[in-house]
Amino acid sequence: MIELEIDRIATGGDGVGREASGRVVFVHGGLPGDVVLVELVREKKKMAWADIVEVVRPSPMRVVAPCPHVTEGCGGCDLQHASAQAQRQLKLSIVTDTLQRLGKIGDVVPTFGGAVAEFGYRTTVKASVVDDQAGFFRRRSKTVIPTPDCQIAHPALRDVLREERFSGQAEVVLRVSTATGDIAVSAAPASGAVGMAHSGSPIEEVACGRTWRLSPGTFFQSCPGAVELLVDAVAPVVAAAPEGPLVDLYGGVGVFAGALGAGRKVTVVEANVAACADAAFNLGSDATVVASTVEAWKPTPAAVVIADPPRAGLGRAGVDVVLATGAPAVALVACDPASFARDARLLVDAGMRLESAVVFDLFPQTSHVEVVGAFGRPD
Repeated sequence: MIELEIDRIATGGDGVGREASGRVVFVHGGLPGDVVLVELVREKKKMAWADIVEVVRPSPMRVVAPCPHVTEGCGGCDLQHASAQAQRQLKLSIVTDTLQRLGKIGDVVPTFGGAVAEFGYRTTVKASVVDDQAGFFRRRSKTVIPTPDCQIAHPALRDVLREERFSGQAEVVLRVSTATGDIAVSAAPASGAVGMAHSGSPIEEVACGRTWRLSPGTFFQSCPGAVELLVDAVAPVVAAAPEGPLVDLYGGVGVFAGALGAGRKVTVVEANVAACADAAFNLGSDATVVASTVEAWKPTPAAVVIADPPRAGLGRAGVDVVLATGAPAVALVACDPASFARDARLLVDAGMRLESAVVFDLFPQTSHVEVVGAFGRPD
């Protein structure tokens, strides 16, 4: 066991300290300003990972985690021990640090753009099943902890987690519409079937003044408020772009295209077949929906591109597609700071300029961060 002072937080939510030798130690549950006694659980020559045995001197950011399941070891929320204000400060610092360290971009200072409610916000929940009850994995384990009182789940989904039994299922995805109260359930049988057996009827949700059809197995943000925050952040990029086509990559059910594409020729590129069907329904004749991976899509000219890739980010292949459209304006919506920093560097190296980076807390109580980057062409 060793005593450490935590000086910053890393992508993924671990606190970072240094041993006397200079070796970096990632401490689960550590916060900047903590002095902690830790036990090393994994070691390499230049870095190590540790768990807290005792908080010798707590950080001013530290609070008592309000959810009882956190003390049971639930791995779903990894920042409940930080105050709401601290969580937002930490997420902003994570993006700033990653953009500088990994992206080598120091001339753009990220700003904080907003957050959703601290608790009860998640309208979609994916859970594992043990003894017919839904729950989440214990941290660093495949052991499932039943979580009937999940604090971040929407109250209607909390009722389902508390009351329903999922006999014969291995995983469930629950989704509630805040507009209608309808609840959709998708399940993966425990018989060893691979993947989620998405079934049931679509539900309707309202965001940005529009109604969106959401079929089982499609992606939607953590809640309608999260959608509206992101759309509001992307809107200035679209408004400032010259007249011409809008391309929505990883377009999902068509939210960005539908909310921001008025007056433009719109193309949505999405690999999920169910999402493509929803996008076609949601957008009607206002858009062309292409069922394809972004990498396989043949780029067409665009005045503005919106890209909302999964956690892995655009990568070299995705960046090449964005560049091939010739768009002078690009909005990159990223859910991983490291992927965002890498993709930003690739875009900048290709001649674009990062004009702004706005950070959002759309998953309070967790270390997940959302970033909207606005890119343009140098004058």
